[in-house]
Amino acid sequence: MSTTVSSLDYQTSGRALTRFFDRLLFVLMAVWFIAVAPMFIWDVLRTRKVHKAFSLWLAGFLPSSVLIYLLWNTDGWQATAPRLVGL
Repeated sequence: MSTTVSSLDYQTSGRALTRFFDRLLFVLMAVWFIAVAPMFIWDVLRTRKVHKAFSLWLAGFLPSSVLIYLLWNTDGWQATAPRLVGL
């Protein structure tokens, strides 16, 4: 098995990049839920209905979140992610 130093660096940096994006995704989702949940609860308690903006946000956020979750850390993602960030 002949591997060069550059290919090992690429594999190591790819794994580090994946760990970084895993953490980043978690933080971004946590911030969204911490920021959105109080507004949602306030609107439901105040008006007794869900505001149209939350429905629109959920219609865009939920499918994109499911897609990201399904594609995350797949072989295709592992091949594409380094190119997206210039590695």
